[in-house]
Amino acid sequence: MLLPVVTPESVGIPSEALLRFYHEIEARQIPMHSFVLLRHGKTAVKSWWAPHEESEKHIIYSVSKVFTAIAVGFCIEEGYFTLQDRITDFFPEKIDEPLHPWCAEKTIENLLTMRSGHPYATDRSTGDWVKPFLNTVPPIRPGTLFGYDSTATHALCALVQKVTGMTMMAYLKPRLFDPLGITDIYCQQDPMGIDTGSRGIHARTMDMAKFGQLMLQKGEWNGQQVVPREWVEACTKKHVDNSVSPGKNDAFYGYGYKFWRLRGNAYAGIGSGGQLIAVFPDEDLVFASTANILDGEGDYYLILRLFWACIHPFLADSPLPENPEKAAELQGVVDRLTLTMPAGKTDSPRLSTIDGTSYAFTGTEKCDLRAVRFAVEEGVISVTLQLGEEDFTVRAAANAWAPQYLTYPDDDGWAQYVFTDDDTLCVHVHLALKLGTYKIYFNFRDDDLSCIIRPVGWTDYKRLNYIGSGTRQA
Repeated sequence: MLLPVVTPESVGIPSEALLRFYHEIEARQIPMHSFVLLRHGKTAVKSWWAPHEESEKHIIYSVSKVFTAIAVGFCIEEGYFTLQDRITDFFPEKIDEPLHPWCAEKTIENLLTMRSGHPYATDRSTGDWVKPFLNTVPPIRPGTLFGYDSTATHALCALVQKVTGMTMMAYLKPRLFDPLGITDIYCQQDPMGIDTGSRGIHARTMDMAKFGQLMLQKGEWNGQQVVPREWVEACTKKHVDNSVSPGKNDAFYGYGYKFWRLRGNAYAGIGSGGQLIAVFPDEDLVFASTANILDGEGDYYLILRLFWACIHPFLADSPLPENPEKAAELQGVVDRLTLTMPAGKTDSPRLSTIDGTSYAFTGTEKCDLRAVRFAVEEGVISVTLQLGEEDFTVRAAANAWAPQYLTYPDDDGWAQYVFTDDDTLCVHVHLALKLGTYKIYFNFRDDDLSCIIRPVGWTDYKRLNYIGSGTRQA
């Protein structure tokens, strides 16, 4: 199944509606990375915000959980365990006796529906993430109330690995990824070599959309029943009430097996920062997105709300007359998409004065910044931060995202600069594998350099965070 690219009008979507969606994204400065929309099994629009691109494998955070749910379904179908089996029975070597009765009664279904009894993740500070989950007494009885506990999902990944003898991703390869033609996907692992299927999968956006289309088709792909129809229906229906914040977010219409129910008959896999696989059965529509909305105001629900406001009301049940003018305008917008920078300019009198300069700083408990050095060459500003005894250099380009390896925090990424006024330099650094952004601001005044380094995004990696001033060195 190729998901051919077609005009939006041919699948009942006005190009003007999609234009409105993209204009709202820009107007609200929502840090989108990609957006793909399928209807009737065809690609109505696909887009990436530079420097992100179609071939990129993007961290999808908790969207990973829906893949874990599918792996659990395969295990049940193949007879490894049942929904009512108790998770502790599979890990006797990890149990501390005497085990509290509430720890002992957690079932596989409890873990799938976020009813482990834990309102949030248990201890992951040690090498073994599963043992604390199995032995920590939950504050509420398992199987009763919804609580978003990611270690419950990780325990399911460990269970899949324990019973099958292979990692979850290896187990899924012949059963799910190969039939869908997904060849470039991977998952981070915990210190014990267990796939972090609660938050660690990296995938291409088109492959995320493929998975959504598979769910829309009740597990069928190219005439093959890849995932049992009954398991797709079980995963995507409401099993538990999760309306802890009614009216605040768009995903509190119930929770299935790792899928969130949306308004109407829709459902989604949802990850922090705007990672989404959203499925709309009544409209025969799927969209997938990646983003770092933690870099702005809000989270994933901003994308859902813009879909409901800008696109959904204008969907037609049959093809619309072609609109070449609006279609061309839409393509132009898509081709020019890029992550936004603050308003400013790329030239400043400071460019000729900061090349080769160095400023001494006093580090803080959060960031041992000792010096900042600048070099300017052919439109690229190199900023070197001396962190303790080590240097961290960022190469920022003007009007473009300069790709580079970033030693802190050991990631690939991109950087761009702008002067917000003659004396204030802003450098934005976007990380590729870890969902994060550094916003670095320098203000030059006489021999003083004021500096703010503000990290935005996920927190499970070392992050620079600094506010302070330095003095120019002779």
